[in-house]
Amino acid sequence: MYIRSTGLGNTRLRAYIERIAPEGESVVKKGNQLENNNEESLLRIAAKAVEPFHWDVEIVLEPEDVPSLIKVGLSRQMMKLFFTYLMMAFKKQSDREVM
Repeated sequence: MYIRSTGLGNTRLRAYIERIAPEGESVVKKGNQLENNNEESLLRIAAKAVEPFHWDVEIVLEPEDVPSLIKVGLSRQMMKLFFTYLMMAFKKQSDREVM
């Protein structure tokens, strides 16, 4: 995935989701330990930016975010992304079977 920030100008960060934690768990690392910051949340997502900077990012979702997540999840763009992923996965599987 790519992340852009207004604080970075036109910089585009390459990132990936590293970990998803349910309510009550923390995804913030301090050294090699997970830090418990006692924030209430519905879901925590740890993302790691790897290009051009190396940053650990924590995204904390709350109940107020659910309607927006549903809207994004059911959008035409997300459906297109989902079916593109399925086609790629199916092609990889069929390529493995040929070998």
